[in-house]
Amino acid sequence: MEGAGRFFGPSMVWVVVAGVVFASCAPVSTPTPVPPTIAPRPTPPSAAPTTMPPSVAPAATPVIPAPTTPTPTGERPRYGGILTAYESSEAATLDPNQESTIFALQNAAGVFNTLVEVDPQRLPDRVLIGDLAEKWSVSQDAKTWTFTLKNGVTFHDGRTLTSADVAFTIERIKRAPDRIKSPLKELFLAVEKAEPSDAQTVRIVLNRPVPYFLALMAQPTTSITPKHILEAGQHAIEQKPLGSGPFMFKAWNKNVSIELVRNPNYFKKGLPYLDGTRWVTLREPATQLAALRTGRVVFAGFGTRGLTKREADLLERDIPGVQISRYRTVSVEYVLTNTRKKPLDDIRVRKAIFNAMSQPDVVTTAYQGAGFTGAYLPPGEWALPESDLKKMPPYRGATQAELGEAKKLLAEAGYPNGLTLEFLQPHLYEAATLVVAASLRKVGIETKVRVVQYPVEWVPLASQGNFQITIAPATNALYDPDAFLNNNLSGDSQNYQGLADPEIDGLYNKQRAVVDFAERKRIVDQLQLALWERRTHFPTFYVMYHHAALPVVRNWKGAGVLRDNFKYETLWLAE
Repeated sequence: MEGAGRFFGPSMVWVVVAGVVFASCAPVSTPTPVPPTIAPRPTPPSAAPTTMPPSVAPAATPVIPAPTTPTPTGERPRYGGILTAYESSEAATLDPNQESTIFALQNAAGVFNTLVEVDPQRLPDRVLIGDLAEKWSVSQDAKTWTFTLKNGVTFHDGRTLTSADVAFTIERIKRAPDRIKSPLKELFLAVEKAEPSDAQTVRIVLNRPVPYFLALMAQPTTSITPKHILEAGQHAIEQKPLGSGPFMFKAWNKNVSIELVRNPNYFKKGLPYLDGTRWVTLREPATQLAALRTGRVVFAGFGTRGLTKREADLLERDIPGVQISRYRTVSVEYVLTNTRKKPLDDIRVRKAIFNAMSQPDVVTTAYQGAGFTGAYLPPGEWALPESDLKKMPPYRGATQAELGEAKKLLAEAGYPNGLTLEFLQPHLYEAATLVVAASLRKVGIETKVRVVQYPVEWVPLASQGNFQITIAPATNALYDPDAFLNNNLSGDSQNYQGLADPEIDGLYNKQRAVVDFAERKRIVDQLQLALWERRTHFPTFYVMYHHAALPVVRNWKGAGVLRDNFKYETLWLAE
């Protein structure tokens, strides 16, 4: 099985988190104007260290090497050009606070700004620098964060962005008014209130310390949105987003393309370099590869699938100078059962399904070995001990005895001759679906595959519980149990499996309140084992990502947390 890079262990956590907090308490400089012939903006200087409050346990962040598109020695950034890229499906909306899919965020992120951002020049370390925030500080009890905004930031309609917009956005994500979606709502339960101190300063008060709070503020889903527009209607920016970012919305031709243009009044002087971006919808892998080969697009799209290893290898062979990035991610793909539908309400049927499933088969056959295995949290300090993982048939592949046990469970459930399930397949995931279906056939479970477009058709069907079994892709914002496991809570908007279990809810809420790492890890292990006992879902694999950029692309890095580098404000195109 292929792999690259590694995740932080407990002894290394402080390196990144301390760096994040140390850089947080003094101004982060805005770049000086950059004429077309000089180098891009420098990395902002580090601020004076400020000690992390001793009561706060740091949040682990995976370190994932991310190859950069090289800039030849002596070459200077160039202004102009349109970044052309493909996307393999289409977003439902471009409202960043409502969306968690890559298809939405790879477009919306460039229209907006966040309080802080992952430094695009230091992605492997996930160093946080100011985006809208000039400076910030945290109280000694780690429950009050104060952000001072940069001066002169305006939305694309000319209105000044103020602390009132920040407070409005935080409350919007937390409360999800007027039936808007809020994929981060559960992670915002710790927010007690957000309030402006003055036009440039906002205080965010938490009801408990949240070790990953600053990293959460860097996610595109927490982009600051315009109060003056959304107060008149919470759905106002879904189809025509308006933010403060490096690019302005131009056009969305449904099922064809999304176009953004350069913001001439961007507060980061000299940026962006591009005149705009154009994402064209190309659903078929063969069409995508042809577009890269012919130069119709110069940049591969994202989504949880990415390029397969075979596709990346072919491009590397066929296109001189093509830039292929290969890196581990915190993206994951699940097999999900709907416990609200018969016969999946029977634990014996679900146990039979997961007794038959094999992560190694999915990784080897569907993804040419480009992926890695794990349970409900990926490899790293939050993962279950190997001794527990090896007890789970899908992690290592079932033995003949376990396959026999699966058939016995089906017979006990009333299906001695097996059964047939409808398998809801997101259109990008045929290979994994075929491998899982073949595994299920070994124990007498046949599947009738129904292919739907992801995410525009799949998400409504999954949300409404209109499926029996499905592949469910997910891209996580953080490497933390809160972010990975919140979709198991009763009533969570992404709890598609219909799990409503007081023990699961209790363990989740208990672990999120603990600051001691060892104690929290013990509870998180309990929670993962409890999820395994319920057998509502299990990962097929964790994603080894492959991405391609043609030689013309400069100054872009891939990120293990895919959404970390979606603004493209420092990317430029060579002649």
